[in-house]
Amino acid sequence: MKLKVKTLVYALTAFRWSEQLLDKRRRIGIQIIPHCASRHVVVYTRALIAFLIVFSVVADAEYRSTDVVEKIQRFLALPEDEIDLARTRFLIEAALYDDMDVAASERNISNIVATIKTMPEYGPSSLEKLGTAIRYLYTAGPWNHQQAYRYDLDDPMGTLKPRGKSVVNYMATKKGNCVSMPILLLLLSERLGVGVNLVLAPHHMFVRYTDADKKSTNIETTSGTLLSDARYVEEFGIRPEAIEQGVYLRSLTKKEAVALMLYDLGQAYLDSGQYDIAHKTVDLMLGYHPKFVNAVLLKGNLYARMLHSELATMKAAGLPRSQAERRRLDSLQRQNLAWFSKAEALGWREPAAGLSERYMHTVERFKAHRGN
Repeated sequence: MKLKVKTLVYALTAFRWSEQLLDKRRRIGIQIIPHCASRHVVVYTRALIAFLIVFSVVADAEYRSTDVVEKIQRFLALPEDEIDLARTRFLIEAALYDDMDVAASERNISNIVATIKTMPEYGPSSLEKLGTAIRYLYTAGPWNHQQAYRYDLDDPMGTLKPRGKSVVNYMATKKGNCVSMPILLLLLSERLGVGVNLVLAPHHMFVRYTDADKKSTNIETTSGTLLSDARYVEEFGIRPEAIEQGVYLRSLTKKEAVALMLYDLGQAYLDSGQYDIAHKTVDLMLGYHPKFVNAVLLKGNLYARMLHSELATMKAAGLPRSQAERRRLDSLQRQNLAWFSKAEALGWREPAAGLSERYMHTVERFKAHRGN
């Protein structure tokens, strides 16, 4: 951030200097320097300004990329009870979306929590607090301006709309998905002092509440209803070995939840070709959640993307591949296959053909039933 501020100061100083030069020439009525030269100075100065501003944006993006991963790494080194999940989540979203205001987002969470505490059913027990939070979200009333939070049937995967998986966007629109909806309930529960955990299923997340007697209740956050483990196994075709190894349907620790939240950031770095910071992000995820199969697959995809990128570069150069280059390509391919083998060893399998289409067909039927 310091680099961006410093560069913009230089740019604005140059802009003021060019404007003062023209203004002084006009007011005095003489040419301090020849007219054409003065125009060239202004043109060159403004070109320099454009370069400095673009450079500052690029440099700042790189700074933020590295900075946020280092910040999250420092958070993860803390004891779990000192990690603020809301701040962590909003820092990640701020790295993904340039105009995201972390402080304003935290205030929004605090305001929702304050409203929940004023609701008549709110009480001192964890169950009363959690029940009130669920009512705040899923039942229309004066507490949410008569507009309940709902599953976004127009973008159920959170991939079609800008910021589709963002908790900030979910709070603003009251339409979310199986990423933003469980995370918001998790953040609210933490601020209310209620212990709930994120739980992962294939291409899905929900939250689980465990009481003092170790009795667990799954909360399906896309609807605010309760579902059994058996229902998730049936709905998502979860393999027994994936459950036995703790890949799916296990209550995640707070640090594992943070690792899970980093996934979209790692994917964004991969998509933008920032392979070094993508590697660092994925390694951080796996360091705290080694059975996070999505991160394992992302690591495999990262090596595949690097392989394709380097192949394209070599092809464009039109030169024979050296022995070192062939070894490099072979290494990338081996790494790609090795990481996908790790995912399969954890119980992951390629999704069945037509699964996404069947799910979207179910969504369309539900939309028609709901009249949305």
